[in-house]
Amino acid sequence: MPKQNKTLRLPPRNDRSQGFTLSEILITLAIMGTVMAITIPTLTQKANKNTYVAGLKKTYGLLDTATNQIMMNNSNTLIYAFGTANDQIANTATMVNKYCNILECNKICLVDAVDNGCFKAQADIKTLNGQNFWDNPNEHAGFVLADGSLINVIQVATGQNCSYTDAGRTFICGWVIIDVNGFKGPNTVGRDIFTLYLNKDGLIPDGQIGTYIDDDTYCDPTSGNARDGIGCTQKVLNEQAMDY
Repeated sequence: MPKQNKTLRLPPRNDRSQGFTLSEILITLAIMGTVMAITIPTLTQKANKNTYVAGLKKTYGLLDTATNQIMMNNSNTLIYAFGTANDQIANTATMVNKYCNILECNKICLVDAVDNGCFKAQADIKTLNGQNFWDNPNEHAGFVLADGSLINVIQVATGQNCSYTDAGRTFICGWVIIDVNGFKGPNTVGRDIFTLYLNKDGLIPDGQIGTYIDDDTYCDPTSGNARDGIGCTQKVLNEQAMDY
């Protein structure tokens, strides 16, 4: 019996298995665009916060180490460490020079920190809740660290003997304001700008016991307080995060 040739029959071609249609591609791209529009700002904000936290930790560490060294050279106290007379301008200039003898400073402003390029103007700084900054950095001195961080300082009146008291803070010698990312934004207290003070025992972050410790009032974007953000310094250092 003659052999019959068997022909292999392929299943019918399914055109849809060969790729996506233009409509499907456009729909997929639209969905991806929507997801990215939602997630990218959140991821960017988180990355920025992490940068601010790391900046505060680094800058505070540098200033704290320098402060301790200044104290060691002054009988382990800041009383009369920057001058013995009640001369705020001269003592503040001495403060800047003593810090920059220890730290690597790219720029020094012994007076008028804003006009001389060491800090941002008061009008450019906001509190955490968006109000105007309560202090005028141009009335202080300052310096710029090698990494670009801005440091604003002033010895208060009677600060030579650290006898000033304010808002539960005692033995105050002076104020310190730091901007961890230089002249970049957002220029907000509690984000990239943080407040500290010097007392007879060293450098103290605002937000410690006795100093603006109520987070709902002093470290909350929804607070109505005029000094909102001032209490964030210790909170961020404690938590190593910016969960607000």
